[in-house]
Amino acid sequence: MLKGGDRCKKLRDLQKLFEDFKKDFCAEMCELKDGIFFCTDICTDVKDTATDIKNLRLETQELLRQNIELREENKRLYERCDELEQYKRLNNLEVKGAPEERDPMTVLQKIGEAVGESIDATDINICHWVSTPKAGA
Repeated sequence: MLKGGDRCKKLRDLQKLFEDFKKDFCAEMCELKDGIFFCTDICTDVKDTATDIKNLRLETQELLRQNIELREENKRLYERCDELEQYKRLNNLEVKGAPEERDPMTVLQKIGEAVGESIDATDINICHWVSTPKAGA
């Protein structure tokens, strides 16, 4: 059996060990708590990034859809413009080899006479010379 003084010393030693354990335990718990908060913050950041990626994917899909629509519209407008330009040239007549020193209207009337068709000035909207590339150029 322990004497009174020895018992007190053992109790003080035990109490000191318990206090040291408690201090170490609290320090470990604080570190663990900080680690959990850090992991929680990282998880939140990852979730936010995943949400951003999802939103960007949706935006990209919408932009691709709009791009396809715009390409189709551009093609339709290009074809329509081409049709209008062709329609505009529907009544054009190009004559090559006529002498340029004469008035173009007079030349057209002479050609009309040669093929047995009368051409009046009111039949023509506009008449002018257009330069042609020289032979060998």
